[in-house]
Amino acid sequence: MAVIHHIGSMAQRKSTNGPVAAGRLLGKVMGPALRRRGFAESQVVERWSDIIGAELAAVCVPEKLSFARNQAAGGTLHLRAAGAAGLRLQHLIPQIIDRVNAFYGYRAVGRIRLLQAPLPPVATNARPPKRALSAAERQALAEQTAAVSDERLRRALRGLGEAMAARAGPSTTAR
Repeated sequence: MAVIHHIGSMAQRKSTNGPVAAGRLLGKVMGPALRRRGFAESQVVERWSDIIGAELAAVCVPEKLSFARNQAAGGTLHLRAAGAAGLRLQHLIPQIIDRVNAFYGYRAVGRIRLLQAPLPPVATNARPPKRALSAAERQALAEQTAAVSDERLRRALRGLGEAMAARAGPSTTAR
């Protein structure tokens, strides 16, 4: 079995020559920790908002999924609910169970246990706005990359320089 798993994981690997999106690695990194909490798939945690809807996902998060000994169905999903949302969620438990079971494709969840506690902080992906480059900055980048003979590489380096300069903050050159 270990040999089959190893061969399967080799077949899934793709050679990349560049950066890899963090989302692609999340399942590999978080997988063992999530399995200890009863989540066989990290997809449940990653796609929680898609599974139960953005409105409900804003007020509750899955903590763990526990099963009775030697059982793989009818487990208890432990949800952390923010403040007064617990009362509202109690009325929506049948819908939440149906949505989670539809995601799994079988009756994985039989009941839900609510824990009223503050939700963990949500990481934001907000990036500061990019500023427009001045003509002098664009000209300086063109001069710095002029010695590169490969046209595609020169354009890529110029684009990288523009992106870095746009995020660096206010222009340091006089206009």
